Amino acid sequence: MKTLFKLVILSLILCVGTFLTSCDSSSTTPSGPDGSNLVLVANQYANTLSIVNIDDGYALNNKIGVGNNPNDLIYYDSKIYVINSVSNDMNILRLTDDNEFATVHAPLDLGVNRGNSPQYGTIGGGFMFITNFNTDDVNVIELDSLFSTAYIPVGTAPQDILTVGDKIYVACCGYNINTYTYGEGSISVLSVETKTRLRSIIIGNGKNPQYLALDSDNRVHVVCSGNWDDIVGEIFVIDTELDEVVQVISMRGTPGEIAITSTDQAYVVAGGWEEGPGLVYRYNAHTGQILNGPENPIEVSAGATRVVVDADDNVYVACQAADKVDKIVNGVKVGSYEVGDAPAPMVFMSR
Repeated sequence: MKTLFKLVILSLILCVGTFLTSCDSSSTTPSGPDGSNLVLVANQYANTLSIVNIDDGYALNNKIGVGNNPNDLIYYDSKIYVINSVSNDMNILRLTDDNEFATVHAPLDLGVNRGNSPQYGTIGGGFMFITNFNTDDVNVIELDSLFSTAYIPVGTAPQDILTVGDKIYVACCGYNINTYTYGEGSISVLSVETKTRLRSIIIGNGKNPQYLALDSDNRVHVVCSGNWDDIVGEIFVIDTELDEVVQVISMRGTPGEIAITSTDQAYVVAGGWEEGPGLVYRYNAHTGQILNGPENPIEVSAGATRVVVDADDNVYVACQAADKVDKIVNGVKVGSYEVGDAPAPMVFMSR
């Protein structure tokens, strides 16, 4: 389901957001400041945000409308940044003490006229770096002024992006939106200080590098989903001192977004659509040992699309087909929250 082809098609058909309120628990659950640990969830079909209160075990749904097809959430300096891929803009919000959203700034133009299709963002040195899938570059925005100061050319079709010290890593999947084929995938390495590309790490044709996460050894794990045909999923591990690939883990299947716990347990969502179950893979990020792969995945609700880890190493999986966020503890699903229509990006926040 979460192929780049389907992402492009989804971007075309989601031009008008809906505000569906199925499973809306906001009228039956408390909304006071009775929890400090939250998972914010963006619902891609409803174009809304939900709040999962993990201290008290309930969800507040469709709390505010955002732009069309929210694809990433960033929580930084008490602000919530919502990157919207189809409307090519960004909402900037804050969360009040009574779990209500307040707008900090009018939706920020991220390339409405250019049709950038902004994907993911990261913070470094007082700037936000946002990948643009359609224009093969990274938009650099000064956070104080909210002005774009540069567009850094990178590889073809950039997606996930990650700050590691004074460098930025960009997963460029190599997808050609005109031919629907995968070319050379690569990782662009940028300088936070100079806002330039330092080097490109070649991953290979058809590998489709999409998602990034950092382990305890300060190595970047690159999830390559493959081409959904003859090239299967792999994890490329990059030494950030050498900026070289030092390990390749044959995950197989169609791995997606990744989150790594403080104990180096790497959780990778892997779809599981139709009737489900949703699938989550797991491996040891330090050794590369696969604990749960295609033969013995962790089963969750249908459509495992995104994943995030909280401060206690609990794992939350956005199950897009089921409109749920499932909770995993030590490799076992232990609970589920009903959220809005088609949950996808999530961010953990503690306040």
